[in-house]
Amino acid sequence: MKRYYLSLLTTILFAGANLFAEPVTMTVGIYDHSGTMPSVPKAPPHVPYVDLNGHFITFADGHEDYSLSIIDEYDNIVYSVIVPSALTTLMLPSTLSGSYQLRLEPDNSSIYFYGSLML
Repeated sequence: MKRYYLSLLTTILFAGANLFAEPVTMTVGIYDHSGTMPSVPKAPPHVPYVDLNGHFITFADGHEDYSLSIIDEYDNIVYSVIVPSALTTLMLPSTLSGSYQLRLEPDNSSIYFYGSLML
């Protein structure tokens, strides 16, 4: 019986970690290639699903490779990393606090995704 309660408690603790996660609303942007015609996708792009829980960002399974950038209110990149498709959770540096923009850029694309973060 003790094993059952211990197993139940462990399940609740690990499953409950995502109860407080906030989804990040992502918007699509297109780079201006200044005079050249950008290769805009013919179909609407698949907007990634991203959750924020403290300093942990969780991606939906099956996402593509991204360049992730955290941008401050002065348009300075304060953190940048490559997110491979196999990675589902990423921990941001604990030194970041305040309001930032999250930018995800798929490899070899003229589009990007962005959303607001409050750390």
